[in-house]
Amino acid sequence: MNTAKKTAGPSLPKIRILQFFDPEEDVHVAHALEFDLVGTGKSFDDAAESLAEAICEQLAFAVKHNCPDVILHPAPKEFFDRWERAHSQELLAEVSRPLHIGRKPRTPIAADRARETPLRRFAMAACPA
Repeated sequence: MNTAKKTAGPSLPKIRILQFFDPEEDVHVAHALEFDLVGTGKSFDDAAESLAEAICEQLAFAVKHNCPDVILHPAPKEFFDRWERAHSQELLAEVSRPLHIGRKPRTPIAADRARETPLRRFAMAACPA
């Protein structure tokens, strides 16, 4: 009997998504920190869907033009710091859960929210086959 573990191939990174409301622009924002791409919308779900489209376009461009170096372009440090603060607060409050595209938020979000989503799951939910 073969007891070797099967691997599913290389694991894709998780992407950190900072969600917040921008009162100056009156929009909800979803910011993928590893890509430094932003989606905006009337709700957090709209912002997440807009962000997913931007990520898909970035990935498609990189594949089409054979330039993988344009895929990951980290956001400025201040956004990673905001994500870390929001993530720490959520862990303390035990409310950390994955981002679900297409679901209505249960309550309005007044503070920054930190989400960490596997890139594969995010891409499968958002990018057309």
